[in-house]
Amino acid sequence: VVNDTLSGVAVSVISARFHRAVADLVLSLSIKIKKQTGLTAVALSGAGPSLIAFAQRDHDEIKKAVVDAFEESGLSSRSWVLPIDKNGTEVSLEKY
Repeated sequence: VVNDTLSGVAVSVISARFHRAVADLVLSLSIKIKKQTGLTAVALSGAGPSLIAFAQRDHDEIKKAVVDAFEESGLSSRSWVLPIDKNGTEVSLEKY
């Protein structure tokens, strides 16, 4: 990124290269982890970048594998295992 910026490469090109590299990392990571665990799906959001993994089992193993893979690539990360909200959004109206 720094070299591209100093060389005058357009921001849109730098951005595309960066996001492609992250997407490629997530894809290879997902394939590797899927073979070892119960990982069923992965979604990538570019704003964070954020990654969400879906699985019915092996949650802690998936969490560790994701953090380790990012660390091996020189990226720090944070991770959580979150429960599924089975009720969805609830609205409560009360009279005062």
